[in-house]
Amino acid sequence: KTGTHVRFWLETKQPVALTDFVSSFVGIGNQFEKFVAREYPELKADCEFFVKEVRAGSIEADLVAWVAGTSAVGMAMAAIDVLDKGQILSKFVKRLGSKVGTYFSRGGRIPNATNSDLGDFLKTLSAVAHDENGRARIEAAEYEDGERKVKASFKFNTSQARKAETELIEHKKELENISANDHERVLLRFVRPSIEKAKSHSRTGERALIESVHDKALAVVYAS
Repeated sequence: KTGTHVRFWLETKQPVALTDFVSSFVGIGNQFEKFVAREYPELKADCEFFVKEVRAGSIEADLVAWVAGTSAVGMAMAAIDVLDKGQILSKFVKRLGSKVGTYFSRGGRIPNATNSDLGDFLKTLSAVAHDENGRARIEAAEYEDGERKVKASFKFNTSQARKAETELIEHKKELENISANDHERVLLRFVRPSIEKAKSHSRTGERALIESVHDKALAVVYAS
């Protein structure tokens, strides 16, 4: 028994490629560390997977997470880690399930997802996506009076994983295209300034020129 943990249960029809097997764990682990850094900045997350059981066509592995304080406040919070870890892991599994599940539908997108996030989701899905009829389940669970109780769970199959894989790859391409069109540290020169009060998200009477982007002056719109 491993106390409070995240369990990754994988069932495949074909043998799992080692790269896909490891990638699934890496994707989940990366997302957990990012989740703690974002939601609990005063804490530091570390985690390790232990393969619990391997049977014909089925693998169970537990992610055992350590959460420690990184400051005086963090050290105080770490003292209640035993009480809070169950809530932290449950929230993580629900959040991960919601994010990954977004890509099960055509056109599903997470607006603030980074290229790194998309890569983690692809890793998480890889073992099931590359099998002809696989299934996976990710659970947050803890032992109470010797009984294992699941606090949060989400699951997916090969069909869902492949749909998500397609959408994630498309999203990565979209982010790459946006990045290719971004211009950093360019000079904007006002050719028609104004002292009138401007409204945000509306065209103004001002015009400005960024020669490295466009050869003509354009109307200025303030984001705020």
